[in-house]
Amino acid sequence: MVNPLRHEASCLQILVVDDNPANLKLLTGILTHHGYQVRPASSGRLALRSVEAEAPDLILLDVKMPDVDGYEVCRRLKTHEQSRGIPVIFISALDEVTDKVKGFEAGGVDYITKPFQAAEVLARVETHLALRRLQRELEAQNGQLQQEIGERKRIESMLRNSEANYRNLFDHAPIGIYQATVEGSFLNVNQAFARMFGYESPVDVMTTVKQIARELWREPLNCRKMIVSALAESGVVNAEVEFLRRDGSTLIANLYLQAVRDSDRSVRCLEGFVEDISDRKRAEGDRENMRSQLMQAQKMQAIGTLTGGIAHDFNNMLTIILGYAELLLDDTEESDPAYADLAKIVHTSHNGAELVQRLLTFSRQTETQAVKLNLNDEIRQINKLLSKAIPRMVEINLVPADDLAPIEADAGQMAQVVMNLAVNGSEAMPDGGKLSIETRNVVFDDKSCLTRHGAKPGKYVLLRVSDTGHGMDKDTMDRMFDPFFTTKGWDSRKGTGLGLSVVQGVVEQHKGFIECSSNPGEGTTFSVYFPAMREDVETEAPVGRPIPAAGSETIMLVDDEEPIRALCKRHLERAGYSVIEAGNGKEALELYRNNYAGISLVLLDLIMPQMGGKQCMEQLLKMNPDVKVVIASGYSSGGSEHKASELGARGFAAKPFNMGGLLRTIRAVLDTK
Repeated sequence: MVNPLRHEASCLQILVVDDNPANLKLLTGILTHHGYQVRPASSGRLALRSVEAEAPDLILLDVKMPDVDGYEVCRRLKTHEQSRGIPVIFISALDEVTDKVKGFEAGGVDYITKPFQAAEVLARVETHLALRRLQRELEAQNGQLQQEIGERKRIESMLRNSEANYRNLFDHAPIGIYQATVEGSFLNVNQAFARMFGYESPVDVMTTVKQIARELWREPLNCRKMIVSALAESGVVNAEVEFLRRDGSTLIANLYLQAVRDSDRSVRCLEGFVEDISDRKRAEGDRENMRSQLMQAQKMQAIGTLTGGIAHDFNNMLTIILGYAELLLDDTEESDPAYADLAKIVHTSHNGAELVQRLLTFSRQTETQAVKLNLNDEIRQINKLLSKAIPRMVEINLVPADDLAPIEADAGQMAQVVMNLAVNGSEAMPDGGKLSIETRNVVFDDKSCLTRHGAKPGKYVLLRVSDTGHGMDKDTMDRMFDPFFTTKGWDSRKGTGLGLSVVQGVVEQHKGFIECSSNPGEGTTFSVYFPAMREDVETEAPVGRPIPAAGSETIMLVDDEEPIRALCKRHLERAGYSVIEAGNGKEALELYRNNYAGISLVLLDLIMPQMGGKQCMEQLLKMNPDVKVVIASGYSSGGSEHKASELGARGFAAKPFNMGGLLRTIRAVLDTK
């Protein structure tokens, strides 16, 4: 539909007032090009004279001028009958709310902010000329249309009420509402929209945001796609959108967008309704995180159960290998070439037993036990696992200190600390890099401790793990020790977010402390400090001969594995003991009942068919509260010295047996009263 004002433009006069020649020329050109007669004036005084000579149809009036400013010009025009009805549109670079209010108070009908768009100027000029024309027509027909005026006033009142109701609904709606041009500039926003995006007011939004897609959408291309869809559809289009708040944070929202059209189907504006669903999405994410955590916990529990079962069977096999190797070693002279081979079998069997213990520790199936250890030895052992767990393009560099002081720590937990830090470092280098693991002796005085949280004066052993990876920013470093915090996403194949929190817990449990230094693109260094201990702990007795702690008592050996019974029987009889064998708990109870007085000690396996060691122990105590029992187990979750004591046993022997240690345990229990 053609705008009728375009046909009348050549008859309409517009007074353009601006002291800036460039602006005056620009506005004159825009209006002249569209057929309007333009009367330029370069000052307020010239504008007043021009109006006095001949009243224009509309005035575009600059605010800041050297002689008489635009506000004063407008006030003077409104005091004269000849010029009172001329619509005045202020055009200025002043965009504060107070400036606009001042313009309206002076009598202006509109306010255009520089820099302006030609389309905006023309649209507003046309609008107010149309209003001016209607005003004149009404005035010309005033005498004939008194009744219609009354009706019109009533209609206008209804429209105002409707407008007020709409405005009230618009301003107080709980969801964000905005109106914008197709080009992407705001026309109107409500308070909820401003608050949602972190702005003080709707005016703050409209004066700050110049391009909606670029400044408020995380993916501007998606904005343009949605606008195209809204223009093509006759109804509302909907999508879940990631917006950007003023502070740069993400706002997740449902956006309902529609094109508001005039009666001729031309697009007046785009209208959007924004529903903030950030909290809901966060809650859904939390539920998903909890589900992932539960699945990971169940997975770890299953792994632990499987590992424990494997450990039991594997330790039984190691017991046989180690036991017979020790028998052969005891019967072989050191000068015999076979002696060195047998010693290697014994040593390798012990390494296998340590590996099982590490697997049980990682799967949380063993209790922690602090012993005197050298951190260098633990790192060398862990390095064998790291070489298989870490990609080959990551170079591992060990820098152990000479004469490193010992620490009192749980070997399994130390392995966990080193493994977690090393794996974290390698994952920060997906394209390869260098992973350094260093140890050192350090000493802190009072002054040094002031800048180190958790440090006390004294000697420490430093474990430092460094990588050349992508590093961390401050926000990540602030949260890196939080349980379940991860930068890898909630994918159980990538991580649980527990690694560093476990490391921190282990370090604090050992009365140490941990420091981290990192910058994006510069790698990361973790420095872990453990209190050093004095080297005043006795070393373990060497494996092999001579086997100590012989005796002549009778021992009942209870184990469902015949090869283990045969092996233990040979060692016990070699040490002078008499041995009675039982293959399960029920058989053991029957034998004990028949040989009550003659059995001095029971060596009892825990995991057996028909009747396990725990039930057998309970029945033995009922028969004889003073019975001496040493519990044996190859599954740490089912047995430890502490748990054995809780069951009523006098001692505990972990499989695979060190036969010398087993005989010493038996002798010690027999010698107790």
